[in-house]
Amino acid sequence: MSDPANQRILALDIATQTGWAYGAPGEVPRAGTIVFGGQGSSLGKAGRGMMRWFSDFLKLFPTDTIYFEAPFDPRHMGMKTNMNTSRKLLGFAFMLEALAEAKGIFDISECEVKDVRKHFIGCNPKNDKGKELVQTRCRQLGWKFDSADAADALAVWSYACAIVAPKTAIATTPLFQPRAAGVIPKAPTMGTKEALLRRLDDIEDIPL
Repeated sequence: MSDPANQRILALDIATQTGWAYGAPGEVPRAGTIVFGGQGSSLGKAGRGMMRWFSDFLKLFPTDTIYFEAPFDPRHMGMKTNMNTSRKLLGFAFMLEALAEAKGIFDISECEVKDVRKHFIGCNPKNDKGKELVQTRCRQLGWKFDSADAADALAVWSYACAIVAPKTAIATTPLFQPRAAGVIPKAPTMGTKEALLRRLDDIEDIPL
């Protein structure tokens, strides 16, 4: 088995607008946001967009481990969502596991929002407060993100690192806040690889 510290982890906050974060434990992670199909797109178009993006991502960023935030159970969301949205979000989670299996990535896990937040910010506040605290924590660590969803994916990535390689977890726990005089590592800027991922114009057949 390879060294856990060298495991390349992809973390996802799956939603209509999906946040992603990537890197090995101990590295400064990359992060971004992707929309699988535009507003009002069919389920098929959104699913095809996810397939295309995932295939392109793996060409550019080899991945050993995937963690994703468990989708909300639509039965517990009252009137806040409709059946089409529920089918899409639950379908994305199913598709991710199927595509990972097809690509030979068998180390894939889902995680609960409350567990991720307790790890990353030390609490699990309700409403938008949790998202705000997650973004604040990312900024404290010098991690760049382009949306609240990308920040949530960074929190999932940190949680995954703490499980895969526990010795790296100390760098992101709230108990070890960076000091004002300390040096925060510079996050990588978006380069050619990330720019290519946004194009979504190269679909590869999925081996079944």
